[in-house]
Amino acid sequence: MHKKSFLISYIVVIITTIITIITINYFALKILDGTRAFTAGESSFTKGQQEATRCLTLYIFTKNEDYFKKFNANLRIPISDSLARINLDQNGPEEISHKHFINGGNSSYDVKKMIWIYKNFKDAAAFRSAVDIWKEADLLIMDLEKIGHNIHQKILKQKLTQEPEEKKLALQVNSISDQLTKKGKEFDAVLAKSIRYINNVTLYFITIGAILMILCIVLYSAFFIKKLSALQKKTDRQNQFLTQINNELDMFTYSVSHDLRAPITSLKGLIKLAETEKNPEVLKEYYTMMHTLTSRQDAFIQEIINFSKNKRIEVINEDIELVPFFNHILSDLQFMVEDKKVDFSMDISINKIYSNLFRLNIIFSNLISNAIKYYDSEKKWIKIKIKAYQEGEFNIFTVEDNGSGIEEQHQSKIFDMFFVTNHHEKGTGIGLYLVKEIVTKLNGTIDVYSVYKHGTNFTIKLPINSHTG
Repeated sequence: MHKKSFLISYIVVIITTIITIITINYFALKILDGTRAFTAGESSFTKGQQEATRCLTLYIFTKNEDYFKKFNANLRIPISDSLARINLDQNGPEEISHKHFINGGNSSYDVKKMIWIYKNFKDAAAFRSAVDIWKEADLLIMDLEKIGHNIHQKILKQKLTQEPEEKKLALQVNSISDQLTKKGKEFDAVLAKSIRYINNVTLYFITIGAILMILCIVLYSAFFIKKLSALQKKTDRQNQFLTQINNELDMFTYSVSHDLRAPITSLKGLIKLAETEKNPEVLKEYYTMMHTLTSRQDAFIQEIINFSKNKRIEVINEDIELVPFFNHILSDLQFMVEDKKVDFSMDISINKIYSNLFRLNIIFSNLISNAIKYYDSEKKWIKIKIKAYQEGEFNIFTVEDNGSGIEEQHQSKIFDMFFVTNHHEKGTGIGLYLVKEIVTKLNGTIDVYSVYKHGTNFTIKLPINSHTG
């Protein structure tokens, strides 16, 4: 769930970032294109007023009416731009502004962008400065138009005949032209500054977006690498587990086949000897040996069955009363006691536990039967003591005997499959391995403390509320 949420968040961030960058780029390019259109329009504006100024100056000195007509025609270019702006300021129809801008020498392609820019950014600080310069230039155009009209009237009335007055008027026209040229440069400078600002802002947002995208990619890559690493570790653990299982299976198969065949071979040999033996005492000895072999074989097969059941049977817990439980185990094992006396005692401070009856029976049957099998022949009594009590969140069980004990060098191996000490030939090597497997399956632990020739103590800790797996 966490991985899915992270992936969704990652995709949302990436898509949002991409959309944001695309949107920023789109509007930045649109603003830049509109600003460029105004720069191109300013060129037409300047060209128109300069040509109008030149024609008016020639008209002053030549009195040729054609120059006055050209003056009016060229002056219509900046005047048309002014009319377009005035219409936009008054929220007039865009068609009218469009017509005026076209009359001002602008292309239809640029006019649409100029109208969009003006309507959306006329109050922006940078563009407002350009508009103020534009308005100041319009006032100069009006002055130029007024001077041109006065000159035309004087020429028509033949009042402009003296050279000093002609030069004076020409200087006035030239002064206005210089001021208009200066305003044009200021207008261009403001627009250029706006373009640089827009470029910087666009670059800033694109950089931030790119960093955000890279960060998302890095984070997701790290997340993905972490998941791959975890998956690799899990796979390695599973491979190790499978390798261990395979090794155990190989050893299990080999040992089982050996332990099943060896008693049969011995039994066949004893039968063959018994067939030719006449002495009753020797025959009795052979029969005793046969009985021992078959008993061991039966115990071995039962442990193999229990081992298989523990692997495949689901753990189903139930209420277990401990005193009747242990008494039942002792009743089943009483046949093992031969000529020895058994002192069996219980110290049970837990009346009832909630666990798996089948598996508990295997655990304590093995431990108690081992205490009986591996008794110390030098002692008259076999003493076995079972304790059960609670400690924190655990049920604690101990099985203590006064048997032959376990030599220190063997204690770390007694839970290994098929481990049997040289002097303990009564076992199969499966019992304690199976006990450890079951305790682990019940989420518990088992420990052993033993002193050779003095006895052994097994301690088992099982969770009170066990959720087995």
